[in-house]
Amino acid sequence: MNVQRHVVEGLPRPDGAFVHAVVHGGLVYCAGQVGNHPVTGELLGGVEAQTRQALENLSTVLRAVGSDVSNVIQARVFLRNFGDFEVMDRVFRAFFGDVLPARTTVPCSGYPEGLEIEIDLIAAVGND
Repeated sequence: MNVQRHVVEGLPRPDGAFVHAVVHGGLVYCAGQVGNHPVTGELLGGVEAQTRQALENLSTVLRAVGSDVSNVIQARVFLRNFGDFEVMDRVFRAFFGDVLPARTTVPCSGYPEGLEIEIDLIAAVGND
């Protein structure tokens, strides 16, 4: 079995026991990203900015392993306040355009104060 684990340059290093992505069997499994600025590590304010930044961070992960957002198969969105669904959805739609993945959105009220969203992805990678 060929399993590749990646910590991606240009993003803050994981502060827990995980990597940014694992590639196996023609798929990349991207760990959840939040709305932290990739250079400063600062958590951006508000669900709109955090959604956009989390997606940009995930795009960085995908590029690092030879994929891109057009290859995303599934997204899981963990949203602190489900009342922010429409804002998140608008940013998500603009980011993916006409190539929307399957998506699950889960309310997650247990996040630390200020953290509004986390998104993880599964995407195709390689020649499969």
